[in-house]
Amino acid sequence: MENTAGMSTNVVSDRATAMRLVGEGNLSGAIRVLGAVVEASDEPEERLVLGSIAYIATDYGLAQAQLERAYRDFQAPGLPRRPPATVRRSTSTPGCPPTLPASASCGQTPLSQRWPAQGIG
Repeated sequence: MENTAGMSTNVVSDRATAMRLVGEGNLSGAIRVLGAVVEASDEPEERLVLGSIAYIATDYGLAQAQLERAYRDFQAPGLPRRPPATVRRSTSTPGCPPTLPASASCGQTPLSQRWPAQGIG
């Protein structure tokens, strides 16, 4: 049975299981499940996820192999490209709503008034 994205229902279900295992802190279990997902789907997106989790689990050999393969597969001609990640650039003070000017303090005392740098240096 196929879903609308063209992935097997088992692949989708197994990926969800792997993400649940990651949430529970069971990285080795997630890697095992995602390994089966990668074998079944051979999709670069799945390799990217597996490589990322392997990196977090400090399995650098597996991480490198999966991430490099995912990169090559994403570069293959004919595959749709992901849109570039957009970074929201804000001129407001970090942690403040974007409508406040950069000089606003969001009701907080500015760091320079809380911890003067006098006598340092």
